[in-house]
Amino acid sequence: LVAVVTAVDPDLDIVAMDFDEYVPKPLGPSRLQNTIDRLLRLTEYDSQATELYTLERKVSLLEATKPHGKFTESDAYETLREQRDELRATVENQLSTADYQAITQLLGQAASQE
Repeated sequence: LVAVVTAVDPDLDIVAMDFDEYVPKPLGPSRLQNTIDRLLRLTEYDSQATELYTLERKVSLLEATKPHGKFTESDAYETLREQRDELRATVENQLSTADYQAITQLLGQAASQE
């Protein structure tokens, strides 16, 4: 698992980047520790669940930092959303309800720190 810690705000270039968590600076020790803890918890799940987390985070980061209309004409953004939606359906059907809720909770924790 890979966490990117950077002073650069996310843009469409993150779609092609290989990371599981994108953490913009500045960040304190507790935020860094929370990020590490979330990533370590992801290791309890299969690769599809981890990939879903990654796709969800990328979509969330883009939508949190840029107006949605900015991406409406972006093929990369639309492909990212489609991949996320397809994988979400697959993972939701494969994981137990408790495991799917745990992944959703990790995403909520990440989003609350954006």
